[in-house]
Amino acid sequence: VGKWISRHWRPEGNCLWVILPAEIKAHEMTEFLRMEGVGVVPSSVFTIGSAQNNALRLYKGSSTDEASWKDALLLIRRAVEA
Repeated sequence: VGKWISRHWRPEGNCLWVILPAEIKAHEMTEFLRMEGVGVVPSSVFTIGSAQNNALRLYKGSSTDEASWKDALLLIRRAVEA
């Protein structure tokens, strides 16, 4: 996912934030990824007030193994870069 990963992410952490380009809406990407079997949450769920970030949150603990985690990241990368 590369440049789309939040600079606050740590490899030992359980959550990964993916910052989306302005032309991709988080709620639309969330729907697409869920249909593909990847559970993500749009950043709006975590926002209070009018401040909005166009991002997705992935929880690594929901992956069954390292391979499925990597597959999910590759799918997100392809979708963002398409």
